Amino acid sequence: MVVLGLMAGFIVISCFSGAAGEAADPAEIPWAIAISNFGCFLAIMIAPVAVGAMVESRGWGAGTLVVEIGAVVVIVAGLVYAQFSRCDKSVAPTSECGYRSAADN
Repeated sequence: MVVLGLMAGFIVISCFSGAAGEAADPAEIPWAIAISNFGCFLAIMIAPVAVGAMVESRGWGAGTLVVEIGAVVVIVAGLVYAQFSRCDKSVAPTSECGYRSAADN
């Protein structure tokens, strides 16, 4: 239980700090954290219902299915994010990053 609590706390803190790091402007940091917070609380509301429904319909062994599906969704989302955020936004935008370059004008 202690390990699960530490992991859950680490995930939430990682989400908040990651959201703040992705804000393009310091004024957008509160909005990024608010959206991250909304996602966390939405998951807190949905997870018990989803796991409870799976356990009730298929037994205790099926409760892990929800966790496995969640893990796959998080891994896929992380890979997609890593693919589309490879460009450093602090340097001049280039067409390689999906921005217009000076040559495109």
